[in-house]
Amino acid sequence: MYLRHVGRDGCVDVDLATYYLGPQMAGRAVLLQVEAQSRQFAVWHQDQIVKLLPIKGLVGQEMALDDYLQSIKQEALAAPRRSRWSRKVRQPSLWGEGA
Repeated sequence: MYLRHVGRDGCVDVDLATYYLGPQMAGRAVLLQVEAQSRQFAVWHQDQIVKLLPIKGLVGQEMALDDYLQSIKQEALAAPRRSRWSRKVRQPSLWGEGA
């Protein structure tokens, strides 16, 4: 289960994927419950399911252990690069560097 706050754009993020819930959910807290059999998230708000969303990024079939290990290794190597890119974004000063 994932507890998330819906952004102003009506979206929530789980891992590296963004899910659209709609503007009516903006600013609310939701719980995303994994429904493994149907490969979906059940989105809960105030004790009721408000939406079912297909889980993004699934392989769609069983993986051999070696393939899985290679996949998580690649993900682990990519994570620091994504983190560095996000830290390099900087808003320029209105007054210049030395002001």
